[in-house]
Amino acid sequence: MKLAALAVSWWAFPWWEASSNVNLASQIFIFAIFAASINLLLGYGGLATLGHASYLGIAAYTSGAPRLKLGLGHWVSAPLALLGTTLMAGVFGLIALRATGLAS
Repeated sequence: MKLAALAVSWWAFPWWEASSNVNLASQIFIFAIFAASINLLLGYGGLATLGHASYLGIAAYTSGAPRLKLGLGHWVSAPLALLGTTLMAGVFGLIALRATGLAS
């Protein structure tokens, strides 16, 4: 019952709150997911995060630029952000796979 009430309140939040509060809540959720992913990578996996913030930055830029410069909607700019971040991660991955040993 409590879970259903929480789900309904999350669903209804944008309709009974001001847009600035919805924007703030969205940013809180984005950074909470970002922090949880770093916690999984460093805390549980013991792996150093290389370029974690750059992926978030590229996704933010490639979703914001088409919206602001070209006037495209969210349903177009969000897949563009996903595609841009995936391509950048692929390039970084190819570089990382070719690296061997310590550079001096």
